[in-house]
Amino acid sequence: MTSYLKVLQNSQWHGSNIHTLRVRTTGLCGVSVKHITKKAQSDIVKWFKAQSVHLVENAQDVREDGLWWSFERFFITYPSENKDVSVCEGGYIFKMDKEAYQRIFPNKK
Repeated sequence: MTSYLKVLQNSQWHGSNIHTLRVRTTGLCGVSVKHITKKAQSDIVKWFKAQSVHLVENAQDVREDGLWWSFERFFITYPSENKDVSVCEGGYIFKMDKEAYQRIFPNKK
């Protein structure tokens, strides 16, 4: 299974001012989402820190210099075409400011 760090490094982020990447699983009547281990989180933090981009855990802690990133777990359900079954989606949402994105991915626009 691909690590969360590899997914962050190799996936297409979306956005203009705030860049977002959803790492998710979708299924009927429930999903299983791989937890980010302490080691995996440490590796991700080190990758961002190598470019002076810092983890923020609260929206009020967003850095004025724009060099921040965050992540949170999510889970949503919505009705399917078959009214007896719900579609479930769960995973992690990663975000970073435009300045952080430009520093992490200098060759991407």
